[in-house]
Amino acid sequence: MMADAPEVQDDEIDLGELFASLWAYKLLIGAVTVGAIVAGGFYALNAEKTYIGEAVFTLEDKDESGLNLVNMSGLSALAGLGGITDEGNVLFDRVRGRVFIAALDETVDLRGDPYFNSYDPSAEDPLWKALIKSAIGYESASEYPDRIVENNIVGSFRESLTIVETGNGAMSIKIDHTDPDRAATIANAVMDQVIEETKRERETTQDSQLDYLSETLADTLAEMEKAQAKLKNFAISNSTLSIESLARGSVALDEIRNRLERARELSAAANALLEAVESGRTNDETYAQLRTEHPIVDDVEFRRVLGISEIISEFTWPDREVLAAVSATLEDSRQRIAREQSRLEDEAINYASSAEEQAALQREAEIAEASYTVLIEQVKAQSLLAGYTSETAKIFERATPPLSPSAPNRKLVVALAAVLGLLVGSGTALVLSLRKGVLYSRRAFRDEFEPTYTLSAAWLAKLNGKGFSAIRNRLAKAKTGDLTEIAVILRRLGSRYVVVAGGGAKATARTAALTAAVSVANSGRKVAVIDLAGPKPTNDVGATAKEHWAEVQSSDGVTELAFLGGRANIDLLASSKFDDAVAAALDKYDLVVFSADPSIAEMSAVGLSGLDPTLLLVGRPRRTSKALVHQLRSLKLPSILLLE
Repeated sequence: MMADAPEVQDDEIDLGELFASLWAYKLLIGAVTVGAIVAGGFYALNAEKTYIGEAVFTLEDKDESGLNLVNMSGLSALAGLGGITDEGNVLFDRVRGRVFIAALDETVDLRGDPYFNSYDPSAEDPLWKALIKSAIGYESASEYPDRIVENNIVGSFRESLTIVETGNGAMSIKIDHTDPDRAATIANAVMDQVIEETKRERETTQDSQLDYLSETLADTLAEMEKAQAKLKNFAISNSTLSIESLARGSVALDEIRNRLERARELSAAANALLEAVESGRTNDETYAQLRTEHPIVDDVEFRRVLGISEIISEFTWPDREVLAAVSATLEDSRQRIAREQSRLEDEAINYASSAEEQAALQREAEIAEASYTVLIEQVKAQSLLAGYTSETAKIFERATPPLSPSAPNRKLVVALAAVLGLLVGSGTALVLSLRKGVLYSRRAFRDEFEPTYTLSAAWLAKLNGKGFSAIRNRLAKAKTGDLTEIAVILRRLGSRYVVVAGGGAKATARTAALTAAVSVANSGRKVAVIDLAGPKPTNDVGATAKEHWAEVQSSDGVTELAFLGGRANIDLLASSKFDDAVAAALDKYDLVVFSADPSIAEMSAVGLSGLDPTLLLVGRPRRTSKALVHQLRSLKLPSILLLE
């Protein structure tokens, strides 16, 4: 095979060619699909059937007791009781837990059910397996049969269990089993156990809450009594009017402070006057200075104490002895008032301490009493709830033995088998079509070969093995103008050489070459036909040593020639006499037509491409090789496609 020219690569998918290739293997695809359907149907009929038992229920909210009680959430928080997560949020984990499964096993005997426990403690390993385990020191799991049984039950039950929430918020428990009665029984047992455990837990929780509240109430009562006792003892030991006494003392203390301040001013003014008199500074300037520093000297009370005129403008300096006596008297009064102030301050401090202690005891007693009141109300409400039996769950549907299996779904299995068979058959067909490497659609022929002209050749195979006379008779009777069109096309292309390549069609390349030659000869031209697949003639009658060709047959302008320079006509392509032989044929004939069977078509086209011939490909979908089409197209010669 010649592979000089590169193949044209096309990465686009031609859907028409794809479907044509699948259609070519329709029997294979159909057989594989039918086989898959039969296998799927056999499996659906003989596979182990499983049934689903379904129970539907809902757990009631424990906070909705059905009693018209005041909301006690604040009281619960005060008592240290928080909310509890809704059981529905942990239902899935509860039912899949080992504790729940172990309890369920005691009810429905999962251990004795082969569907959940397939372990056979009496089974023994084959000798070879036992030897291998012994050699590698493998500890057989059969030494722990209880663990194996437990793991089998837990794993199988979890696989069999399905919990879903319905559209309206109810819970659906589904159990699959090979026995429909058993599936319904276990589903109902799971539902009943969930309800029973939930009810028991709520009762336990309620009792615990009531016990806690009762204990807390007792402690609160003791604390309240203790606080009241403290307050009582304080009242006995101290005045209960400490707060009122503190208020009166505060008023008296304010008054004594004002009196003390007045006494200090009077005393200071008397001392200043005494100092001025003793120093002999009894003039108006000194008096003015005293009025500035001690404005009280003009006070009526102060002048009355000194025994001088109460009129401000008529001030007279008093005697020293009078001033000394008044000053001493005022100082004594100031000291007496200061001592009284100190006494009142001490009493105020004592009253304040007693009032603070009394307020603390009173507050403690009130808090204890309030806590006791809140807790007693909570205990009453909790006791009332404890005596009311609410509905733990509502059962909407108990599981009943199903009438038909849930698996295998026969229709689905058959449908999937058909799809799988179709896919496998199509995949196999595509692989075979790729390995075969041929074109499957007429459109693909045109797109891949890109011929100058395309003609139909459905009738051409009927002329296989016919001679010139039979071909002329056929052409005379034919109603189609394709052969005449070949002659017109060849004349229009102007080439004096034609290479007819066989593409695996029913019509051979030689038949197409002879038919084309007869068609051209009918227009008055002399045509030579050379079948490159033909052998050298056994006798050289009518040929000389200088001649390159021998006539095989001749009729009305068409002559079939055989090459004398080799063992077969194909040797012409490699012969040193190629140019002379071709020139000799061209001297005698107007058109030289070469025919090449599929086995040598590519090589012949490449070998004769130097003559700039017209290519004529005889092709047929599902028969013509893509490689041949690509190679011929790469020669970029004028071409005609005869498509069966």
